[in-house]
Amino acid sequence: MKVGINGMGRIGRLALRSAMGAAERQGDDPRAGNRLDIVAVNEVKGGATGTAHLLAFDSVQGRWRADIAADSEDAIQIDGKRLAFSAHANPADIP
Repeated sequence: MKVGINGMGRIGRLALRSAMGAAERQGDDPRAGNRLDIVAVNEVKGGATGTAHLLAFDSVQGRWRADIAADSEDAIQIDGKRLAFSAHANPADIP
């Protein structure tokens, strides 16, 4: 299922980490194979560069051992996967 995350605060960042496989499920969990395909994030403050930095260096969860960078002002790359980035205050404006 393709998903976009609106808001990259604590919950948004944790949801993204989990969906991208940073959180591991135990092997006997019947939902272990379930995956969300995160394709976009929307964050009003900080831009793509700031959001990429906060994803990489989390003061509570620790450093995410992934290659994370803003490749432009409208995209973030995580281990080669490109996520569209936007900064719309009104959710109705998110493409």
